[in-house]
Amino acid sequence: MKTLTIYLSNGETLSEWAIKEANSMLNDRYNLVHLALDMGAPYHTVRRFVMGKNVSLATLDLFIDLYLSKCIH
Repeated sequence: MKTLTIYLSNGETLSEWAIKEANSMLNDRYNLVHLALDMGAPYHTVRRFVMGKNVSLATLDLFIDLYLSKCIH
């Protein structure tokens, strides 16, 4: 079992934190297509997610699962 503690700024939501973290994962070599493949979500949904548009909670869950597997050791 993995545990993750997330400290949010005043007024920041979990979705805003996830968008910020998703954007910080992207670079020249690891781009949006790779993030979508790793999440197992359609490209257009992940694109909407990182741009801050409305997406389902399932997309947020997919990102958090990926974040836990890749970023928490």
